[in-house]
Amino acid sequence: MSARRRPVPASAERLLAVMLPRAIRDDVLGDLAELAADPARRSPRSWYWRQTLNALWPPTLLALHLEARRVAHEPAPGEANRGRNFNEVLISDVRHSARSLRARPTFTLAAVSTLAVGIGATTAVFSIAYGVALRPLPYANADRIITVCERSRSTAASLCLLSPPNMLDVKRRAPSIEAIGLGRRWSVSIGTPDGSEPLPGAVITPELLEVFGIRAQRGRLFRESDMIGGPSVTAVISDALWHTRFGGEQVVGRSIDLDGHVVTIVGILPPMVDIPGLEGVAIWRPLHIDPRDETHRDWAGFAAFGRLREGRSVAKARRELAVVAASLRTDHFSRTAGWDLSLVSVADLVLGKARHLLLFFLAAVVTLLLVACANVANLMLAQSAGRRHEMGIRTALGATGARLVRLQLTESFLISLTGAAAGLGIAIAGVRAFKHFAPPGLPRLNEVAINATVLAFAIGVAALTALLFGLVPAVRAGAVDTWRILRDGGRTGTAARGRFGPGLVIAEIALATTLVAGAGLLTRSFAALSGWNPGIETTRITTFSLFAPMARYRDPAQLASLWSAVESELRTI
Repeated sequence: MSARRRPVPASAERLLAVMLPRAIRDDVLGDLAELAADPARRSPRSWYWRQTLNALWPPTLLALHLEARRVAHEPAPGEANRGRNFNEVLISDVRHSARSLRARPTFTLAAVSTLAVGIGATTAVFSIAYGVALRPLPYANADRIITVCERSRSTAASLCLLSPPNMLDVKRRAPSIEAIGLGRRWSVSIGTPDGSEPLPGAVITPELLEVFGIRAQRGRLFRESDMIGGPSVTAVISDALWHTRFGGEQVVGRSIDLDGHVVTIVGILPPMVDIPGLEGVAIWRPLHIDPRDETHRDWAGFAAFGRLREGRSVAKARRELAVVAASLRTDHFSRTAGWDLSLVSVADLVLGKARHLLLFFLAAVVTLLLVACANVANLMLAQSAGRRHEMGIRTALGATGARLVRLQLTESFLISLTGAAAGLGIAIAGVRAFKHFAPPGLPRLNEVAINATVLAFAIGVAALTALLFGLVPAVRAGAVDTWRILRDGGRTGTAARGRFGPGLVIAEIALATTLVAGAGLLTRSFAALSGWNPGIETTRITTFSLFAPMARYRDPAQLASLWSAVESELRTI
């Protein structure tokens, strides 16, 4: 005959053993096992699982942890400890609030789900806004870094470039700019046993890395002597290339083949070096042209970044730059319509319009959260109307108004914390979906994550939310008329919500109308943008770049033959 099946499911018991506090774990598990073994119980395993899920509900679990803390710090006989007495009262309030919410599952589910959507949406958008726009840029003295751009009527608004000779003039004539350097992408081919392999590269002046406070982790960075006005013979490599191609071995001083020239590696950059516009560069080389050569005055193909002196403002630097621009316009650009120099902070360059757009969406979800708070406050006012008799009895038994207010606020905090826990799951899913469907070109997308700052924000929002929707019902609970409630025998009505109910409804309608109007305008703008005709055919068109290795194609005739062959092959595809 087979042994009798154990009434306690092992998996549920292990789950409780992990989640329950140590101080009361054995007592709770023993009591549950004893009750499950009652012969009168029809399905003890199902009953045990129900008790397990009830114990793991966040308000109940919080109450159990507070009870464990009280048991672990039980005062000695005769010991007077006001702080522990407060803890006992708090545990009692949490227990009562948890039981009260469990007794009203429909109200609890409605309130928690409403707050979960509001807190989840707010947390998700805050995490995106913080990662993209609010988090400080990962540069030393980022508030002092600026970029200088040449502008003219033919220059695209998105371009911020400068020529080497103009950079030197700005460096000499604008005393507020402490250092300024420039660079541009310049792909290279590195020699391999099988031929050559293209790598993302860049040519820069030594001051560019200095502006961003970048130091070499191995070897050195470029010097002025490395800029010889011809093909450079030195290079600095990225940390990623050092590990992937060279295996992290000693490479400083090693010679490599770049574009058919022997180049010596003089340094290795630290990890995560991302200069705006030069992200992902593997090999850095010094500028191979002389910035003083006037023939390059019109070659505005370089990104220029500078650092302001300590105590100098952007406004002062702009005034100095206006004087430089006027002089250059007279000497070199009098025939270029609308030519000018502009100064932009690196934060504005990196973030662009994304900052204002994300802050707008953050304001929209905060409005949504306020609507959710008003909804829950209305629900709680309706519930308090049905609990007036309970409050009257508690007052008659000696409960003070402050105790009733505390009970109501404890219930509000339990609802809010449970909603925040559920909302955190919504926020995580929302952030993942946003990163998957984010528009191309959004800056700092890889820095968007649910981190400690976002979690602290969610907890703060939960606490503030509890006060927003729980304060009015709590104040009303502490101002009950005991004699009238007991005289009426517990009869209640909707009029008990007083003047607060209509006010909350009006606030809900106003906020919801604002949200709906904003959403309608946004949808209309998006529809108009989607249907906009740019005047050119954009379907079935792609772009790409080709670079001919300088070592193999030195003669212009060879280059012309190469491009002709490429065009011919493309036509046949």
